Amino acid sequence: MKRVALLAAPLLLGTSAVFAASADACLNCHEPDELKGVTAEDIAKSLADPDNRSHRRVRDLTAEDIEAILKELESG
Repeated sequence: MKRVALLAAPLLLGTSAVFAASADACLNCHEPDELKGVTAEDIAKSLADPDNRSHRRVRDLTAEDIEAILKELESG
């Protein structure tokens, strides 16, 4: 039963939440240098822009998610 719950979790959460948990979501379209010096607030504004269809998969990222991605990119 636990295995079923673990396999169903990504479907219940939505693939965007699972996929967006790492910097890979950003690096599919952006170069690492392109994101240097960008603040979490700037990213949040960009994600909230309804005209930016490229960000629709990661639109629901929290501020904590964005900060974690920025740290991952800095260390990477």
